[in-house]
Amino acid sequence: MLRFNLNVIFTKRNISHPRRFLMETIKVNHVTASNLLYGRTKSLHLSYVSRLCAALQCTPDELLEWVPEKG
Repeated sequence: MLRFNLNVIFTKRNISHPRRFLMETIKVNHVTASNLLYGRTKSLHLSYVSRLCAALQCTPDELLEWVPEKG
């Protein structure tokens, strides 16, 4: 299963208001921003991934982490 590693990146970048950052930078609503932060996102359009990478100066492999599924 893939999951977003955003909290790690936000901590490294000293971003103190990550939900606001997501809403203002990649132009998502507060529900989508919260879902990204709390690991409830199942999919994300590539344009958002591109905006995130540009805003955070990172690559997609830094945004995503693969975790084996249990069972």
